[in-house]
Amino acid sequence: MSAPAPKHLIGRLQTLLFFFVLALGLASVHADGTWLHLRTGAWLSEMGRLPATDPFSYMAGAAPWRAHDWLADWVLYRLWTAGGAWLVVLAKAALIAAAFAALVPLSPGRPMLAAGTIALAACGAWPGFIETPACFDFLLVALLLRLLSGRTEYSVGLLWRTAGLSILWANLHPAGEWLAVALTAVAGFRRGMNAPRTQKVGWAAVVGVAVLAQCTNPHAGGAWAAADAAPEWTAGADLFNLHGLFLAAGVAAAWVCLQEDFVLVVSTMLLAALSVVRPAAAPLYLLAAGPLVTAGLGHFLEPVEPGRRRFAALGALLGLMLLSYVVHVSLPRGRVKGFTSRQTAEGALEFLEANRIGGRMFNDLASGAYLVWRAAPERPVFVDPRPGLYDAGVLEDARAWPSLWPTLASTYRFDYAVIENAGAGYPARAIDADRGWALAYFDDASLVYLRKAGPNDRVLKHGSFRCLRPNRWLDPVEEWAISEPAHHADVLEETLRALTYAPVSSTPPLVRAYVLQRLGDRRGAETMRRLARLRGFWKPEHRGLEGRILELGGNWEAAEKAYLAARTAAARAGSPLVASALDARLATAYAERGNLRKARSLARRAARLDPGNEKAAELLRKL
Repeated sequence: MSAPAPKHLIGRLQTLLFFFVLALGLASVHADGTWLHLRTGAWLSEMGRLPATDPFSYMAGAAPWRAHDWLADWVLYRLWTAGGAWLVVLAKAALIAAAFAALVPLSPGRPMLAAGTIALAACGAWPGFIETPACFDFLLVALLLRLLSGRTEYSVGLLWRTAGLSILWANLHPAGEWLAVALTAVAGFRRGMNAPRTQKVGWAAVVGVAVLAQCTNPHAGGAWAAADAAPEWTAGADLFNLHGLFLAAGVAAAWVCLQEDFVLVVSTMLLAALSVVRPAAAPLYLLAAGPLVTAGLGHFLEPVEPGRRRFAALGALLGLMLLSYVVHVSLPRGRVKGFTSRQTAEGALEFLEANRIGGRMFNDLASGAYLVWRAAPERPVFVDPRPGLYDAGVLEDARAWPSLWPTLASTYRFDYAVIENAGAGYPARAIDADRGWALAYFDDASLVYLRKAGPNDRVLKHGSFRCLRPNRWLDPVEEWAISEPAHHADVLEETLRALTYAPVSSTPPLVRAYVLQRLGDRRGAETMRRLARLRGFWKPEHRGLEGRILELGGNWEAAEKAYLAARTAAARAGSPLVASALDARLATAYAERGNLRKARSLARRAARLDPGNEKAAELLRKL
């Protein structure tokens, strides 16, 4: 084993790694579930007690509401009230950065190798860098590994430190606290072998306090089953899908290092197995795998003498890794959805309040979290993503609402609907086809529909969107509104009204540009397209619709670039349905220009990504 590096060098490397992971955390992906945790924290702060029944959803029927992660929810809300969203993001990033930096001393003989390996593991762990109670698991796992690894012997101080960590963990995120039980059990088994009786009893007490810590949280029951799932943008087949690489490297390192540090090896392998069964645990495995893989590589690589040049080279390498992360992960994924993004129902709620729209609301799951945060309990939601609250049948209906819409609408007698403006799959088709409903508002994030002959019919008398279909994003206007001159004034008035309703959104000017282009007003269309660009293209659908406008204007080269850029953004953002629609549009354009080989290839890819893509299927029949 190599001689330990000087403490000041390890400290510098920890600082470098801390700021690297901090930057990753600040530019990371986010989750809609953060809004739910903030709302729970707000409720706890207002009421000063744990909840008993749910007040936010009429479908929950005052069902028991268990705030499993009550302490983390309260902390997140306090951060929000102190500094808003960015303080929450900063605190989360600092917490995770401290966790990764804390593991460098586990490789005292090869700290530079450890810093580089742990930094690479942090890149692979990016799906877990979200503002939910699970973010506390990173630091608590790291501290427990530091506490138990090596040749640690039982002491009263160890017992108290383990008890403190376990109790804190059980109230921050009880679903993760069972890791404390597993890790202390591994350490107790190893240290208790061939040890005096007092040591065995002491280690049994350490494991016992980890188990009993769950009892300190009155809402801990069922926390494991109701734990937050992995975010929907889990790592795909790209540069930062490092989970598989570290699984293989971790298994190999475990074989080599089992006798060297039994606790670290077995603990990491337990996390590896858990990450395969439960993908949400993959970031925690990557956290623990860094020191283990470093130890394994240390058996085959010569020690590197630390120095200023090597330290600077490592800093440059981490800078390049950070730049690659931002380009390939943060920009295409980090701001599309979730906490801190523009994809919220804020504009829809302002429209509802301004027009005094009331009655029973329908909302999809994608909109539920933000609506609970901003609107409930004054506007009770139909459903939201809180685990363990709703009956399985209600959740199944909520997920399949586009195919069940007529039944749901007649059964529950909704008066208005707030749904996500999602380009993937045109989910709003069901409401657009329902003659008893009309579109009243849209922006980049949301669509608001009102039931005709309901309590909000007075709003529809002042205007609704009969001609526009913004959820059908590559063709956002009814064909009859373009082909029949008698409707031209109506469709133009609707596009102007959309601009007035959503003055900062990019979708209304793009839709107006599309209409003007179809009506032959190229100068007006170009003005609207530039306005939309000034407002920002933050969704792949924006670039795709821009490509359609450019194609209609005869600028095929620019249109092709816009389509390809949108297609790349959709693939990186994990939106296969959007990517499929763009492939079908490109295939149609190539077929019209005589490039049948490329058209067939794109049509096949579109059908593979979305077997229900009717345009791709029709193209394949023709080609």
